[in-house]
Amino acid sequence: MKKSLFILFILLVLAACNNDEANQNEDDLSGAVVQGTATMAPTPTLAPGVTAAIPDTAETTPEEIIPTVTPTPSITPTATPEPVERFPLGQMYFFHENYEAAAREFQAALASGILDGLATQEALLKMGQSFYHLGQYEAAADAFSEFLARFSASDPTDPAPTTGNAGRPKPSDAYYWLALSHQALDDCPAAIGAFESYLALNADMAAYTQPSISACQLAKGDRAAAYAALEAAAQGDAPNLVRLQIHQRLADMYLEDENYEAAIAEYQAILSFALTEGTRGQTYYRIGTTALAAGNVAAAHENFLIAVNEFPRTYESYLALVALVESGVEVDLFQRGLVDYYAEAYDPAVTAFNSYIEANPVHREDVHLYLAWSYEAVGNTTVALAEMDAYIGAVEPPPTSAEEGSAADFNAVATGILEKGKLQARAGMLPEAVASYQLYLERFPAGADAPYAAWWSAAYTERLGDIPGAIALYQAMAANYPGHQDADEALFQAGLLYRNQGSTAEAVALWQQTVEAYPDQAYGAAALLWLLKSLPAEEAEPYRQQAVELHGVSYFVLRAMQEAEGIPPFTPAESLNLDIDINAEQELTEEWLRSWLQLEPETNLRELPPALSADPNLIRGEKLWRLGFREQARAELEITRQRHEGDVLLSYHMALYLRELGLYRSSIAAAETVMRGANVNGLGAPRFLARLAYPIYYADLVTAEAEKYGYDPLLQFALIRQESLYESFAISTAVAQGLSQVIPDTGAYIATQLGWPDYENDDLYRPYVGVAFGAFYLDQQLDAFDDFVPAALSAYNAGPGNAARWYSEAPDDIDRYYEVVNFAETRSYIERIYAGHVIYKHLYGE
Repeated sequence: MKKSLFILFILLVLAACNNDEANQNEDDLSGAVVQGTATMAPTPTLAPGVTAAIPDTAETTPEEIIPTVTPTPSITPTATPEPVERFPLGQMYFFHENYEAAAREFQAALASGILDGLATQEALLKMGQSFYHLGQYEAAADAFSEFLARFSASDPTDPAPTTGNAGRPKPSDAYYWLALSHQALDDCPAAIGAFESYLALNADMAAYTQPSISACQLAKGDRAAAYAALEAAAQGDAPNLVRLQIHQRLADMYLEDENYEAAIAEYQAILSFALTEGTRGQTYYRIGTTALAAGNVAAAHENFLIAVNEFPRTYESYLALVALVESGVEVDLFQRGLVDYYAEAYDPAVTAFNSYIEANPVHREDVHLYLAWSYEAVGNTTVALAEMDAYIGAVEPPPTSAEEGSAADFNAVATGILEKGKLQARAGMLPEAVASYQLYLERFPAGADAPYAAWWSAAYTERLGDIPGAIALYQAMAANYPGHQDADEALFQAGLLYRNQGSTAEAVALWQQTVEAYPDQAYGAAALLWLLKSLPAEEAEPYRQQAVELHGVSYFVLRAMQEAEGIPPFTPAESLNLDIDINAEQELTEEWLRSWLQLEPETNLRELPPALSADPNLIRGEKLWRLGFREQARAELEITRQRHEGDVLLSYHMALYLRELGLYRSSIAAAETVMRGANVNGLGAPRFLARLAYPIYYADLVTAEAEKYGYDPLLQFALIRQESLYESFAISTAVAQGLSQVIPDTGAYIATQLGWPDYENDDLYRPYVGVAFGAFYLDQQLDAFDDFVPAALSAYNAGPGNAARWYSEAPDDIDRYYEVVNFAETRSYIERIYAGHVIYKHLYGE
């Protein structure tokens, strides 16, 4: 922990140098065609085989292309680096996306004149990219032009992807970056020329490059050339989302030019490959609006009706419905109500469904279900429940078993009773909900949803404060449905309620029963944990031995094991071992793989086999990654990874390749595929494989922050893995961003607290910012909760207010604290980071 950052970095670089190492669903069509704004992804380490700096007679980069850069907060060596250190420092800063510092170090490295040819190429390219990201487009263009003048002829084409060279800059990349720089400078003729030079060497990238050429042609005013470029893009191979965007852009241009027939042809092209309901419904609506613009009302209504009748969940189908109604076109009343319901237009849905019932005395029963949900949505619970009763009573007479009526009737009544209980629960009518679930159990004890009804009967009874009643119902659930996935939890929970009442003997008896009946399930381990915490040492001894012999990495298994061994949760390692002989560990892992897969001893596990190296998606994905198009690169590479998920050997190759490329989330997923196939986990797998699944990327940043704040760095590694799987460009549905998944408001607050200069929200995607901001916030929560890690993690996930409430109830015991946390997501968050910490300690602690 006392090593300087620079020494840690050099160790990581040297370790790396020793190593030889799905079809995407369509999205909403409103997305823009991929244009020329790129964000460069980090490169994991110095590429194997390229030394830090090698004396050579390479020319010095002209000083005039190097503007002054202003450093931002970063971790820097304490002394002025020697010339030989500048290139690896530049790589480190580039990896961290600290482009200001990277440009400065590459400038110094190039000026020193001691880099060999390959290092000079990389320094020039990355320096240019750094300037590009800093908005210094002229300097970027000069750097790329200098590179092309010196090196383009040396390697005009890209070799096939290989592990060991994944993501290493290629000469042809400079053409694309030069094009982006010219484009940013509004020099479209120069940009087009550079894009075309790139395409001449990378014909497989038409779908990604031609749209940028098209945008430039439009900027020049050459609409015909813009069309031609998009048409060429449409002929290129790419995932469905990219194809959708290209055809949509063409359709938009044709609409602008009032060429409606051509626009409809583009929409028909989308329908030829689109699969999802959302895309197809949206496209039929757009065909309808285009036909309407062309004056073909009949064709417009025909396509609107297809959207309404076949794709009722799509919002554009609601727009189609509005257009039909406004035009006086007759629409099936039930379908009209259905489209309104899914569009959350609940009042019109109520009107349409009631009109349907009035017009059809003999009608489909599920209209009452949709009516009930619609009335619930507008706040009329009384009528909603009446509609549920109407649905239940729609079958006369209501059957009491499957044998007394048709299967459909049986299912309708059972569904109605269950849905009524759910509606009552959502309305806060818990006693009534319990009564509905009990009615379901009485009439349909073997129904598919009987365990669900039994569980929630117990849970709501507990919430109502009837603890004896809840205990009885939990026990009944476990007794009547012992094979259900929740039976072990029901039995355990009954014991927990006894314990909370002070009835330890009864609790122990139920936990003993849980351990005996479910020794290999999660709550069997939870019961074992609480037996250890509740029994005197002598009586607990047999359970202690049982706990020590548990296997697995689930939360309760690990908690029971640590309790049995007397290890407090989240205990830091005595020291860290980051100076790992990766090559030796990889050799051992690959020997294990060859033995397990019965491969020939000479089988090379470090080079991509032709099944991967020749894969078009992988080839395009790597090119996109080098050009900074991360989302598009991931889409292409995930197609390859998912295509081979059933093949453990190819998944191992993918884990190595994706790690070196820098697509860490996918690398971790591939490594986990291998471990699942081998039936091993992070504690039992060969260490190199386990470390692929539980990596320590950005270790220099994390360890420096942990040392500054004084917390366990393994905790932050586990947190980053949980938050983002080390994907620096990750963004959640809640708009949490970057490695540490910081939301924008929190990011602005942290920037103020740290005095971070020139902060912008997108800085959260830069690793050195994401790690620093996550570290600050984690430390702040640890301070607020007296270093009680579960509460700090809860605050990180669910906010300090919720964590404070739970902490006030259980301030010093992780297991009691876990029980009072009433957010399922936060419980899961604690579970996963706890398990991750145990595994990280096993892999990197001493």
